[in-house]
Amino acid sequence: MIPGSAPVDPAGVAERLREVRERIARAGGSQVAVIAVTKSFPPEAVLAAIAAGADGIGENYAQELDAKASVVAEAKGSGCPVHFIGHLQSNKVRVVSATPTSSNRWIDPRSSPRSRDGHRRWR
Repeated sequence: MIPGSAPVDPAGVAERLREVRERIARAGGSQVAVIAVTKSFPPEAVLAAIAAGADGIGENYAQELDAKASVVAEAKGSGCPVHFIGHLQSNKVRVVSATPTSSNRWIDPRSSPRSRDGHRRWR
């Protein structure tokens, strides 16, 4: 568990995901992917999100991306994509690009051209 983080309640994660899907349905959304953002949550939260049926995992911290992508690969194989979300700093390009089980296709348009170009080079 990450220091200072609360224990993960799998039933609570499943309930929250159900609520999100209901809101999407009420809004008329039918082809919406729900990405569970795991920023500063422990691997147990990733497993709870997968078990609850999340369509993907989103991680904001480059240094946590590889570990969480490995948890996803072990739990569900490659069927649950892992995405790096947010601003990509140029010093994190190699870390993000080297994560083999992730699908880091989304790069924040506010990222610097150097970061975006570096990501393409390291992929």
